Amino acid sequence: MQQLKMYWKPEPTEFPVLPEGWSIRTGNGSEVDAQTWVDCCRHGLLGLQEGIEAFERCIASREGYSPDAVYFIEHDGEAVATVTALLDEEKTGNVHYVGTKPCVRGMGVGGWLNQIVKADLWKRGCLRAYLTTDEFRVPAVCSYLSAGFVPVEYDVEMPERWGGMLRFLGRTNVPMVDEAGRFVCVLNEYAE
Repeated sequence: MQQLKMYWKPEPTEFPVLPEGWSIRTGNGSEVDAQTWVDCCRHGLLGLQEGIEAFERCIASREGYSPDAVYFIEHDGEAVATVTALLDEEKTGNVHYVGTKPCVRGMGVGGWLNQIVKADLWKRGCLRAYLTTDEFRVPAVCSYLSAGFVPVEYDVEMPERWGGMLRFLGRTNVPMVDEAGRFVCVLNEYAE
């Protein structure tokens, strides 16, 4: 089964200002950062036994990769979350591997990660951005919808699958676009 796909039309976005004790840093391409990335993604996106070869396979080998496009959020000096903002030659962005350690889930870190990646892509001249996710990643889907990402119809099953997801979330009047970002329909239209 194909993943759900979401689209973002870039708009001016600033990097978030984090509370005391929290900070943002970019990657530097080191093996230490590769392991840090694995540690942030290990509980949900990667297997528990994955090593730094996962970073090469999932991030460093991807089109548009640059070490400074890998972001980490740190809490009291420890990296607790990561997101990567890939940007190809056609200025198409890909929000890739949004991962958090369990100890910070439910604390708003996902919203910060979305704002970081959007600010990065805006700053670098992104024209359109996408991400993919799975239905079982309900908190992530909520976070992406709140950040302004909208469902993409790229497969005949998508309206039905997205409709079910949005009904589960109690969301109505959500626009769906095609892969070019053109309006397709309104999902879970609510008539007053």
